Formats: sequence, structure tokens, C-alpha cells
Amino acid sequence: PKANAGAVVVAGEGVREAQVGKSAVFTIDTSKAGPGDVDVKIRGPKNPIDVNPMEIGDGLYEVSYTPTEEDPTLLQSSSQTCTCREVLSVYTQQTTDPTQ
Repeated sequence: PKANAGAVVVAGEGVREAQVGKSAVFTIDTSKAGPGDVDVKIRGPKNPIDVNPMEIGDGLYEVSYTPTEEDPTLLQSSSQTCTCREVLSVYTQQTTDPTQ
């Protein structure tokens, strides 16, 4: 069957904003796009960020990452089968500590 790149959905708070040093999470839903693997890369302004994608259902992935730098983070995900790419800019800010 032919893959449908437009059917991939990336959603969650972790694609909109994140805080330095705190885990951010989002999902990638490829269930309606056809079979394939998901590849996720996240890069801060200076360095790549470790990414932990985990399949939690048929074609549904939960992705977690912890930003190490402030400023926008580039998030790129692709499904190898449908060669679709989602490239997003995530606003990343320093964690504020109200006790200081």
C-alpha cells in the first residue's frame, strides 16, 4: 500500500514549548499513514539533544527529550516509508525557580 505523508500527526506540549532541564513530551501518530519506521532528531542552537521515541500503540509514538540549551530548538521527524518530514521550532526557555 502507498503511504500517505499528509496523514502523519505530530502533537503535544513538547512541540510548542519546553524548559531547559525538564523533560518535554509529544506524540507522532503514523497509524493512518501506512507502515514504516519513525526517525526523530532534535537539535538545540549548538548541540543535538538525546531523543527517546517509544512505540505506545499501532503507529503511535511517544517522544521525550530534555533541552539542555535556551532558545529555539529544531525538531525534525520523518517516517522512512512515506518520507514525510515535520520540521518545527520549539520555544525553549530557562526554568524559573520561584524560591530564588
